Amino acid sequence: MKTNRAKEKKGAKAAQLPSVGAPSTLSVRRRRIFRWVAGFVLPVLLLLGIELGLRLVGWGYPTHFFVRAATAPPGTFVENQRFGYRFFPHRLARAPDPIRLSIAKPPGTCRVFVFGESAALGDPVPAYGFSRILRELLEGRRPGTKFEVINTGMTAINSHAILPITRDCVPFQGDIWILYMGNNEVVGPFGAASVFGLKSPPMALIQAGLAIKRTRLGQLLDSLWQHAPGHSRQFTQWEGMKMMVHEQVRADDPKLQRVYDDFRSNFSGILSAAKRAGVKTIVCSVSSNLKDCPPFASVNQRALPEVRQAEWQRALNAGVELERQQNYEHALAQYARAAELDGSSAELRFRMARCLLDWGDVVKAREQYAQARDLDALRFRADSRMNAILREVCSSRKQAGVQFFDSEATLTNACKGGIPGQECFWDHVHFNFDGNYRLARGLADEVLQLFPEPQRASVQANAKTLTEAECGERLAYTDFDQRAVLEEMLKRVHDPPFTGQLDHDRLVEQWLALKAQLDARNDSAGLSNAVAIYRRALARRPGDWVLHHRFGALLNATGDLASAEQQWRRVTELVPDYVDAWFKLGDVSMRQGRLADAQADYRRVLQLRPSSFEAMNGLGLVLGQEGKTDEAIRLFKDALKVEPEFAEVHVNWGLLLFRHGQVPEAEDHYRKALAFDPQSAAARINLGNLLASQQKYAEAIEQYHQALNLKPDDATVHFALANCLGAMGQEAEAVAQYREALRANPSFADAQFNLGVALAKRGDLQGAAACFEQAVRLNPNDPQGRLNLGVALAQQGRFDEAITQFQATLELDPANAAARRYLEIATRKRKGFQQ
Repeated sequence: MKTNRAKEKKGAKAAQLPSVGAPSTLSVRRRRIFRWVAGFVLPVLLLLGIELGLRLVGWGYPTHFFVRAATAPPGTFVENQRFGYRFFPHRLARAPDPIRLSIAKPPGTCRVFVFGESAALGDPVPAYGFSRILRELLEGRRPGTKFEVINTGMTAINSHAILPITRDCVPFQGDIWILYMGNNEVVGPFGAASVFGLKSPPMALIQAGLAIKRTRLGQLLDSLWQHAPGHSRQFTQWEGMKMMVHEQVRADDPKLQRVYDDFRSNFSGILSAAKRAGVKTIVCSVSSNLKDCPPFASVNQRALPEVRQAEWQRALNAGVELERQQNYEHALAQYARAAELDGSSAELRFRMARCLLDWGDVVKAREQYAQARDLDALRFRADSRMNAILREVCSSRKQAGVQFFDSEATLTNACKGGIPGQECFWDHVHFNFDGNYRLARGLADEVLQLFPEPQRASVQANAKTLTEAECGERLAYTDFDQRAVLEEMLKRVHDPPFTGQLDHDRLVEQWLALKAQLDARNDSAGLSNAVAIYRRALARRPGDWVLHHRFGALLNATGDLASAEQQWRRVTELVPDYVDAWFKLGDVSMRQGRLADAQADYRRVLQLRPSSFEAMNGLGLVLGQEGKTDEAIRLFKDALKVEPEFAEVHVNWGLLLFRHGQVPEAEDHYRKALAFDPQSAAARINLGNLLASQQKYAEAIEQYHQALNLKPDDATVHFALANCLGAMGQEAEAVAQYREALRANPSFADAQFNLGVALAKRGDLQGAAACFEQAVRLNPNDPQGRLNLGVALAQQGRFDEAITQFQATLELDPANAAARRYLEIATRKRKGFQQ
């Protein structure tokens, strides 16, 4: 049995199938190919398919700085309004000003590109920036050459965005590139204090992220991320510098070194792009307001012991008191003591600099002012290290034709003690017209030095350097425009971080005094003179869209709405996709009662910029006036989805509800508007009108007073306030307000009429008659005005004149029983008087 089993086992073993041997090389290769296709090729094909599909359906946005113009000859390019989407959350994205140029440079033209941030752009009003002044100076020096000065500057960007802008400009046949950049390296995209995304990530990550966002798939993923429920959306709209007030960075923060390294890398990349383009490059040092811009934020050492901190504070306080007493020597001694304990405070350095300057030590004052800027924890200004990097890199590339222009030295000569201040700047880095002119004049010399020697010689022979006044005349920088710039700056300095600066109240008082001077110069004669200046400027440059746009604003302010509309229509012919011009046209059409035109203009804005909550608001207002209430409210709701704190929407929504008798709901919207914007004069005026309609005169009067604090020359507010005062029996105060209304608007017929009524109540029949005469002159077809004039004349015994007015009243209103009765009485009294 045992033997048999062994035989069976042997037999079983012998019965097994033969081995198939090792797998063939061909089958292994096939499996590897299959795995490679499944793991790499198919996903890539899938991603490419998604990318192609997104492009075919038109999803996403172009990423180059210039895009082909849809309505222009072939080869014409315009700015990409969505260029900033790769660097900012879409709702906060900055955009360039309108640019229109051909890729081929016209014969006899010198094409100059300007690169940089808001200071290079010309903020607060780019129409008067140094690039536009530079064009005038260059053409003044070389009348036979046409200069195209193309400003690619954008607000809030930094070198991470400027580098791709320069690369996109390589094909556009530039002759000279001018770089003025460095202010936003810390607070701009990818900076150590950025509120727009990652803070100081590695350069490789930045470059990878920007590259991915060039694809439509990358843009889709970015959009999904921005709208994800857990994604932080701290800001829903652009709020300027106050967005960064909590982003303080100490001078010894290690993250700054990465900022400096990135700046050097990007700057070197820009110069490489310039070399590739074959252009000559002028690199400017970056100047900032040292003397008249106190630090935005000061910090002490991280681990300063409590006892030492208290001692430091005592020394600082003692110095402040001594400085207030103008005892600069002893104040400096206290400040020096504080600096020994802790010298890292920007405010301390600024106070030391101010004392040194007042004491007469200009050299040391300049050093301390520079330290105060470098120690400022809110880093909105290029510090000494940034300028050092610019100098170092330019020096290393001097043989390659890179020219360094020291703008700091140029502006220093114009300022007290050689320390840049308010002589050249509005705020921390933005130039006033004088500063822009000085910078442009220095750059003009640099540009002309880059011309070949024979051409330079001809420049010297035919040179005509325009003065600042002549440049102002050519750019139409009138008193009206200076006031507009000042008003913009006043808005800014009422917000953080300006409100936290030393001597903030003094700056506001100084600017308000300047505004009062400009207000006085902007009377009817001043505005007429400004109109003449614009006409001369446009005669020289009829195709300058900027001049047309600014001229429209001036004409709008004079009340010449038809002419303002002509200017803005001309802007849309020159730059068809300029959103602001279409928006202005919508406003001016609505004010002229042309609701269909206004609707078309606002819809054009929404076609160009679908997220424009301002246009949604304007279109809603138009539809509301057309009786399309439901559509109007839908648009108001859409606007609030984009910007929940947009006060003007609540004002217009309230107006619509008030017209439909929904008074409580209207009041709620007015109060919401004031909650979001306490400075909204429109909200206060309309809330006052609503309260007055409910005979809540005391509350209405309070709202009107608040509105007059914001708009002291608004005749309609003075008029409404006077009506409420009169209703409360305060006749003297009412008379005063009616007179204020007429001072602001001498053609205000209703104010003349009501003033006449108020004077008649007080027994001043002669004054009342004079007012009614003016009211009739202004509005001859008003029967009530003529009736009241007749009564006032009759009460003075002037029956012939009274009868004439009563007869005129009946011609206008034959059913007016009061006029007929007064006519009979006046006729009888005249007969009795004659007998």
